Amino acid sequence: MVCHRRAMTRHVPSCGEAGGRTSVDRRRARRRGGARRIPRHDGGMFLGDDLLAYLALALGGALFAGNLLAVVRPPEQREEGALERAPVGRSLLYAGLGLVVAVWAFATLVAG
Repeated sequence: MVCHRRAMTRHVPSCGEAGGRTSVDRRRARRRGGARRIPRHDGGMFLGDDLLAYLALALGGALFAGNLLAVVRPPEQREEGALERAPVGRSLLYAGLGLVVAVWAFATLVAG
Protein backbone atom coordinates (compact mmCIF):
# COMPACT_ATOMS: atom_id res chain seq x y z
CA MET A 1 0.00 0.00 0.00
CA VAL A 2 1.41 3.37 -0.99
CA CYS A 3 0.90 6.23 1.46
CA HIS A 4 0.28 9.66 -0.01
CA ARG A 5 -1.91 12.67 0.62
CA ARG A 6 -4.81 13.51 -1.61
CA ALA A 7 -6.59 16.81 -1.92
CA MET A 8 -10.17 15.80 -1.18
CA THR A 9 -13.13 17.38 0.49
CA ARG A 10 -13.56 14.55 2.98
CA HIS A 11 -10.82 12.89 4.97
CA VAL A 12 -9.45 9.57 3.76
CA PRO A 13 -7.42 7.71 6.39
CA SER A 14 -3.76 7.47 5.51
CA CYS A 15 -1.43 4.57 6.25
CA GLY A 16 -0.93 3.75 9.90
CA GLU A 17 -3.97 5.65 11.14
CA ALA A 18 -6.28 3.68 13.38
CA GLY A 19 -8.95 6.26 13.94
CA GLY A 20 -8.85 7.85 10.52
CA ARG A 21 -7.78 11.27 11.82
CA THR A 22 -4.40 12.81 11.22
CA SER A 23 -2.52 14.87 13.76
CA VAL A 24 -3.33 17.96 11.68
CA ASP A 25 -7.05 17.15 11.96
CA ARG A 26 -6.73 16.77 15.72
CA ARG A 27 -4.95 20.12 16.03
CA ARG A 28 -7.65 21.82 13.96
CA ALA A 29 -10.38 20.23 16.07
CA ARG A 30 -8.69 21.47 19.27
CA ARG A 31 -8.51 25.01 17.92
CA ARG A 32 -12.22 24.93 17.08
CA GLY A 33 -13.16 23.79 20.56
CA GLY A 34 -12.56 20.11 19.86
CA ALA A 35 -15.26 17.49 19.66
CA ARG A 36 -13.32 15.07 21.87
CA ARG A 37 -10.09 14.94 23.79
CA ILE A 38 -7.59 12.26 22.92
CA PRO A 39 -6.28 10.58 26.09
CA ARG A 40 -2.56 10.87 26.52
CA HIS A 41 -0.16 8.96 28.72
CA ASP A 42 0.78 11.18 31.63
CA GLY A 43 4.21 9.59 32.03
CA GLY A 44 3.41 7.93 35.37
CA MET A 45 4.78 4.51 36.15
CA PHE A 46 2.69 1.44 36.92
CA LEU A 47 2.04 1.53 40.70
CA GLY A 48 3.71 4.93 40.86
CA ASP A 49 7.29 5.63 41.78
CA ASP A 50 7.15 3.03 44.59
CA LEU A 51 7.23 -0.04 42.36
CA LEU A 52 10.57 -1.24 43.75
CA ALA A 53 9.34 -0.89 47.33
CA TYR A 54 6.16 -2.88 46.53
CA LEU A 55 8.24 -5.63 44.92
CA ALA A 56 10.63 -5.74 47.89
CA LEU A 57 7.67 -5.95 50.28
CA ALA A 58 6.13 -8.83 48.32
CA LEU A 59 9.35 -10.80 47.92
CA GLY A 60 10.49 -10.19 51.51
CA GLY A 61 7.12 -11.26 52.87
CA ALA A 62 7.10 -14.38 50.72
CA LEU A 63 10.65 -15.27 51.79
CA PHE A 64 9.73 -14.80 55.45
CA ALA A 65 6.46 -16.73 55.33
CA GLY A 66 7.74 -19.58 53.16
CA ASN A 67 10.84 -20.31 55.20
CA LEU A 68 9.09 -19.95 58.55
CA LEU A 69 6.33 -22.34 57.47
CA ALA A 70 8.92 -24.82 56.18
CA VAL A 71 10.37 -25.03 59.71
CA VAL A 72 7.13 -24.89 61.70
CA ARG A 73 5.01 -27.16 59.52
CA PRO A 74 6.94 -29.45 57.17
CA PRO A 75 5.03 -31.30 54.43
CA GLU A 76 3.20 -34.43 55.58
CA GLN A 77 4.12 -36.51 52.54
CA ARG A 78 7.74 -36.39 51.44
CA GLU A 79 9.00 -37.22 48.01
CA GLU A 80 11.63 -39.90 47.69
CA GLY A 81 15.09 -38.53 48.40
CA ALA A 82 13.76 -35.39 50.15
CA LEU A 83 14.89 -34.33 53.60
CA GLU A 84 12.72 -35.15 56.60
CA ARG A 85 12.53 -31.50 57.49
CA ALA A 86 13.98 -28.23 56.23
CA PRO A 87 17.44 -27.19 57.47
CA VAL A 88 16.50 -25.11 60.52
CA GLY A 89 19.48 -22.76 60.59
CA ARG A 90 19.35 -21.81 56.94
CA SER A 91 15.57 -21.51 56.91
CA LEU A 92 15.56 -19.21 59.95
CA LEU A 93 18.35 -17.11 58.42
CA TYR A 94 16.36 -16.68 55.20
CA ALA A 95 13.16 -15.99 57.15
CA GLY A 96 15.00 -13.29 59.11
CA LEU A 97 16.37 -11.79 55.91
CA GLY A 98 12.89 -11.78 54.38
CA LEU A 99 11.49 -10.09 57.50
CA VAL A 100 14.14 -7.36 57.37
CA VAL A 101 13.46 -6.71 53.67
CA ALA A 102 9.68 -6.63 54.20
CA VAL A 103 9.90 -4.29 57.21
CA TRP A 104 12.31 -2.00 55.36
CA ALA A 105 10.05 -1.87 52.32
CA PHE A 106 6.98 -1.21 54.47
CA ALA A 107 8.79 1.62 56.28
CA THR A 108 9.82 3.08 52.93
CA LEU A 109 6.22 3.05 51.69
CA VAL A 110 4.85 4.57 54.91
CA ALA A 111 7.51 7.28 55.11
CA GLY A 112 7.37 8.43 51.55
